[in-house]
Amino acid sequence: MYHITAKVTCGSQGTAFLINESQVITARHCVKKNIENDEPIELEFYSGNDRSFIKNAKLVADSIEHDIALLEIEGKVDHIKEWLSLDSNSYESIETEWQTMGYPREWNIEEEGTAYCYLIGKLYLDNSFDDSVTYDKQLTSSYIKDEWSYGLAGLSGAPLVVKNKVIGIIIKEEYSAIKSQLKSVSFFKCVEFLVQNGVKIDSSIANSNNFLKERLQLQKKVCTELFNKVDHSLLNDEIEINVDFYYLKYNDIGIKRVDELAMHLAQVLTQYACDLSDLAIFDLNKHLDIIKKTNRIVSEISNGGKLGSMLLWMLIEGILEMPKMYTRIRSSKSNSKLNYVSNDVHAGMKDSQLVLFTGGGILNECFETGISTLIQELEAIVNLKGDIFFYDQYSYDNLSQGPLKESIDNFYDIRDWSQVGVELTVFTGYDSNLLEMFEKDGITGSRIEEQLNHYFIEELSKNHEYICKQILSTTEVKKVKINWFLLPFNKISDFEELFMSKLS
Repeated sequence: MYHITAKVTCGSQGTAFLINESQVITARHCVKKNIENDEPIELEFYSGNDRSFIKNAKLVADSIEHDIALLEIEGKVDHIKEWLSLDSNSYESIETEWQTMGYPREWNIEEEGTAYCYLIGKLYLDNSFDDSVTYDKQLTSSYIKDEWSYGLAGLSGAPLVVKNKVIGIIIKEEYSAIKSQLKSVSFFKCVEFLVQNGVKIDSSIANSNNFLKERLQLQKKVCTELFNKVDHSLLNDEIEINVDFYYLKYNDIGIKRVDELAMHLAQVLTQYACDLSDLAIFDLNKHLDIIKKTNRIVSEISNGGKLGSMLLWMLIEGILEMPKMYTRIRSSKSNSKLNYVSNDVHAGMKDSQLVLFTGGGILNECFETGISTLIQELEAIVNLKGDIFFYDQYSYDNLSQGPLKESIDNFYDIRDWSQVGVELTVFTGYDSNLLEMFEKDGITGSRIEEQLNHYFIEELSKNHEYICKQILSTTEVKKVKINWFLLPFNKISDFEELFMSKLS
């Protein structure tokens, strides 16, 4: 947050923040003199070690209604290594923890020890229902000291950050019963302004339901702890393909963490077996139904075949934080050679575009055969065009009104595939016997991980053109993201026995 935030000077002092290499967001009133009198806009960024540099900026668009302005700087910045995404979800819980930083005009650098003001706090009041005021979030912070003789004027335009995502901007300080209570306008409220001006923004159902949010956070935590990620891009003139490759980590003594993976799946079995509507509200009749559904899934797993589908569910939720939105009914019978092709379709927004998430997988004794089969069968996963989609009604009903819900409604009415992205989650297995031989020979987990990384990238590079050709021949989608998981077993039965032992 430090590197994206700037001191803005335009007659008076305020705060602004970068959203990409050349665009900046601030509060409109911070650049009001530019709008009215062409006063120059100057941004001062700090790149570390108290060194700063100046960038001039010009106004691109502004909104009086939301007190927000979009600026463009002269020349791109190159000091940002990792960007915070913009999030238009509605955060309404008073337990929501936020953070911000900016440059108040009266800030005492000598007393405070920093050139900037950094605050953490909680949501005090949500004003989304009140259209008579510009702001929709009221914020309070214990970091604001009673002994401060000065206010925080100049903090306006600072980013409001929740869970490493920018969800709005600070626009006002107000003295009240709570000293220096801050006001913010959220991106949920002003999302139309952002989208109309080409600002890329994300949205998900995750924050609209506490029960669902807790599950997605748990799935993400486990995936982060158990899997390592390697980025790899495939360049093609006609299609853009990005591959995130994940493989199961090894622990400190060089043993693969498959036991922990099995334990987590056992713990979330009931949530996989049941609909969200079954689990959200306790009811005795529903409780009995939950037991029946869970037992049925256990039976299907013990008879073989269902555990792979459960793995896909966990990986999609854990890596993408996206719950199921649709059930997919295929327009034609699939003759796929894959062991698993998911009928669940998850939905979310990335870069202001509706994205559908689905998946498939194959476990094969030969790693090369598994990869080549998956590539050949991409059509079975990615070709959604002729299929029928049924809402998960509970997920849909819990969506806040906003860009994601509007995009889902538009997609339901008009299947414009040029406006839809597709993201795949797939898995293949690899030779467990080979890994066991490595382990017996004393090769450490980190060295095994290095070999897996190298081998996977080599296989992808070898099949680059074929992957692009296969996707281009089966779908109108021109932007595809693949989340590819490499699992340390080549038959699901190898994993089923371990999984079943965790249930007892």
